[in-house]
Amino acid sequence: MVEVSIALLFFALAFFMLQGKGAFLIAGFNTLSKEQQAKYDKARLTKFMGKLMLIIGICLVLMAFDKAWLTYSSIAIMLLAIMFALIYSNTGERFQKHE
Repeated sequence: MVEVSIALLFFALAFFMLQGKGAFLIAGFNTLSKEQQAKYDKARLTKFMGKLMLIIGICLVLMAFDKAWLTYSSIAIMLLAIMFALIYSNTGERFQKHE
């Protein structure tokens, strides 16, 4: 039941971020100066983070079924998704504005 409650929180945050809002919730981004934040495409960054939150929420729901293989698969998917997100977001200047 705890997994579902946390998953609902992740789904709510994912829905909020998929609309391009909630950049202030992204760790590190909200600590940048206004000049530094202006260099980034907030909508694109928040949508990416929203997709990550959605994946994590789905994995948490799957873990609630209390099957060992689902739990292990969900943990593996979450770890892979987080590793992908870290690499993807920190290479290639994908979220910087190109003017």
